[in-house]
Amino acid sequence: MSTAANELIDKALNLSIAERAEIAHRLLQSLENPDDQTNENWAVAWESELTNRLQAYRDGKIQAIDMDDAMEMIRRGERP
Repeated sequence: MSTAANELIDKALNLSIAERAEIAHRLLQSLENPDDQTNENWAVAWESELTNRLQAYRDGKIQAIDMDDAMEMIRRGERP
């Protein structure tokens, strides 16, 4: 971690609990809300993936399994 980041953390640790909580909240929000371009890239990638999976299902290349069965397999450490 950079010197500037360490100094910032040291200063932040001297703030009140409420102030630290607000800073933590805002930092976490900044990680959860990527920019619009990133959101668009993810949306395009997911749409392509879902389209490919649906087509593979329709072509009989993959089969659907019941969600409860899939969850049980995951609990046993198996891959559905």
